[in-house]
Amino acid sequence: MSWDPITRIVGSLGIYTKIDFKNRQVVECSSTSSIFRGYSLFMQGKDPRDSHFITSRICGICGDNHATCSVYAQNMAYGVKPPAVGEWILNLGEAAEYMFDHCLYQDNLVGVDYCEQMVRETNPSVLAKAEKTEAPHAELHGYKTIADIMRSLNPFTGEFYRESLQMSRLTREKFCLMEG
Repeated sequence: MSWDPITRIVGSLGIYTKIDFKNRQVVECSSTSSIFRGYSLFMQGKDPRDSHFITSRICGICGDNHATCSVYAQNMAYGVKPPAVGEWILNLGEAAEYMFDHCLYQDNLVGVDYCEQMVRETNPSVLAKAEKTEAPHAELHGYKTIADIMRSLNPFTGEFYRESLQMSRLTREKFCLMEG
């Protein structure tokens, strides 16, 4: 099976797998990127100790991964074994970044495909059905219909969208506190 490109990730990620469905086992799996990022070029002539800061700023979405890999590469290159609390701090930073990525991807990049504004323009009959469809567990979250949820995904005005932007900022700040 192959998924290439996987959209919403700059369209440059591809995943390739060979699956043994009979034995329910992934036999082979790899990922590729069809876009040249040039990290090695950015780092030429730079102090390796700056790689954490430089590589984390090349990509506006997955900077933490590049920062963390840079830290691990430096640790290996310099023969450094951080204490357990150092690993905990790194892991806390990664947890914060995981939350950031979820907010960014789920609510700000993908959610717009399902928001009221988009569906009204592209498939108004779906929106009409959503207006009449009760939202499961409305007593817990307060959205009575599926259309209410779709409105909350509207860019810049929807409640989910705005809350997600705030959480993206908060979790990014947590990451920066942990990993710089």
